[in-house]
Amino acid sequence: MAINLEILDASQSQLTQNEQVKNLIDKGCDVVCVNLVDRTDEGIEAVKNEEMLGTVYNDKEGQAREMLNLAFVIATDGDKSDIPLIDGKYVRTPYHKLTLENIEESE
Repeated sequence: MAINLEILDASQSQLTQNEQVKNLIDKGCDVVCVNLVDRTDEGIEAVKNEEMLGTVYNDKEGQAREMLNLAFVIATDGDKSDIPLIDGKYVRTPYHKLTLENIEESE
């Protein structure tokens, strides 16, 4: 059994990635592994239609909250130890995995 592996460049536009996936399916590919970020409408529909196992939601609200907290601490010369910095300068917010089981909660 031969397995063809196609790597899609994440820097490409969503439209380009959609076309690449469609081309693979049209060529008879049974399984296409895609990591789709930012909970796009296309990704949600693909999960609902069971064409894709899941997508990932990049928590923009959490990112905005952390940026505001950081800006406030800097502007008020506050205590930076309350901010969960990585390597002293990065703030990470988690991605949320969305699957058929929890996709409705994200809408």
